[in-house]
Amino acid sequence: MAKAKQSRHVVLGIGAAMAGSAVFSLNDLCIKQLSGAYALHQVILVRGLVGVAFILAFAALSGQRQVWRTTRPMMHLIRACIVMVSNATYFLGLAALPLADAAAIGFDDADIYAEVAAPPEARRLPLRRVLAEEALAAFQLWQAKPDKVPY
Repeated sequence: MAKAKQSRHVVLGIGAAMAGSAVFSLNDLCIKQLSGAYALHQVILVRGLVGVAFILAFAALSGQRQVWRTTRPMMHLIRACIVMVSNATYFLGLAALPLADAAAIGFDDADIYAEVAAPPEARRLPLRRVLAEEALAAFQLWQAKPDKVPY
């Protein structure tokens, strides 16, 4: 029974990662389309506000307020600043580069989607499990840790 539950979690994780990649690509496309009509800082601001709305809704629905507290608020502030700068520079580059030129130089996700869609034996980049047992051992150690912070 535990194996079936773990298998469902793996499938859910893979699905979530693929959905996340698709959403990031859709986000890139939307920003590219909007960058001609709106200033980039406006697009990123609205994108951020929509993200905050989703996070607040999730926080309200979860009912677990202690999960949202942090013991290192300065590190979170620094991380937020780094993410904002990286997003701004990424989207400035994306806005300045015509979509056809971006695809021509491989600045898109087409190769990733083609690799994922191909059967494993036909992929250019073979998938290999690396350090799976070591990673599992580290996770099991964390799981057995009596003073871990519950997430």
